[in-house]
Amino acid sequence: MIAENAFSEDGNARFGIELLWRAGKYANTDEQDTVTAECVRKAVSSIVPAMRRSDLENLNLHEKLFLLGLSRIFKQNQNSSVTLAQAEQAYAIVCEEFNTSPVSHTQLWKYLRALSGVGILKAEVMATGTRGRSTNVSLPRIPAFELEKELYKLLANKRM
Repeated sequence: MIAENAFSEDGNARFGIELLWRAGKYANTDEQDTVTAECVRKAVSSIVPAMRRSDLENLNLHEKLFLLGLSRIFKQNQNSSVTLAQAEQAYAIVCEEFNTSPVSHTQLWKYLRALSGVGILKAEVMATGTRGRSTNVSLPRIPAFELEKELYKLLANKRM
């Protein structure tokens, strides 16, 4: 994950080293034995602010719900990516929580592409054997707990 982030910054080795150092500091602060994906997200966001609150405010309801579901997945486990199917399941649970019907798979794919285009998410299509493809989704630059907190505030304001 650190190498991918360094590569995205034009292969800047100094950025990669700084990222590794900061992620290690976050792991030490959290008293963890290993550097987790969440530590890397914290480090990236401390070096390169990924987004402003206004960026989240401008998203539509279902984009916010989709991001909320993803932030919960990444907060619960320390994987650096999940499949689109797992993301859809988390999104469906969040939709149920907010009493709204989920959008179709095609519309969710469009949201994923848009969110990937602005750098909030990263989507990578992988070939799976002889049949089909799978899409892996990652949250490369924003700590999951911060994203969840901000989205929940925005969505709670809409509920009232």
